[in-house]
Amino acid sequence: MGYRSYVKMLFTGDHEDVTAFIARAKLELGGEYFDWPDSKDVGSRYWLVEWNSVKWYDIYNHVRAWGALFESCRTEDSPIGAEFMRVGEDDDDLEHDITHDGDRNMWISRQIEVDI
Repeated sequence: MGYRSYVKMLFTGDHEDVTAFIARAKLELGGEYFDWPDSKDVGSRYWLVEWNSVKWYDIYNHVRAWGALFESCRTEDSPIGAEFMRVGEDDDDLEHDITHDGDRNMWISRQIEVDI
């Protein structure tokens, strides 16, 4: 099975910019990579992409492709802000990154659950 993570990417901007960004992502990623996430949620000013229980390693082409898409938002002329968060299986395995224009819209909430 291997080590798994929960990953979210949030892309934000004006409605027209988000719509154009999604279209560009579909072209750049291609169908297989574009359809890889477990869920995608589109709002008027955001695009939320989620993976549940995924092997998130740079050795995988899917991960590199989505990472490059995220990094494309880091340029000064990008109208899209982006935020990335990954939570691994270990308690201290957390990653958070935000581009220059991204608002902080994601956070980690820990809770105790009991399954008897």
